[in-house]
Amino acid sequence: MGLFYSLPKSVSETTQKMIVDAVKIADPEERKVKLQAATEAADKTAKSTPQQFNWGRFFMALAIGALLFVGSVWTAKNGLPDISKVLINCVPAYMTLIAGLIAGEAQKK
Repeated sequence: MGLFYSLPKSVSETTQKMIVDAVKIADPEERKVKLQAATEAADKTAKSTPQQFNWGRFFMALAIGALLFVGSVWTAKNGLPDISKVLINCVPAYMTLIAGLIAGEAQKK
């Protein structure tokens, strides 16, 4: 699972339910076997299901970048040039980080 790419909610819920059902078994040996089988099935399902881009997280990351930019402009207008320089230098670094995460996750996908 990545930050911007994730499994569809229905797949996540199904795999979680399989593991939780296996944990509820009272017999330790049977629980171990069922938990191993549930974990393998969940892993197989997760690997075979295509991941979806999470637009909400992407827009939230862009909003944080915009806040960094607005903060740098505000501090420059209010006589805080040193803080403004730091913030304005953080904006491209942050956006590069976001682009790198998306590209890396897309390649891994």
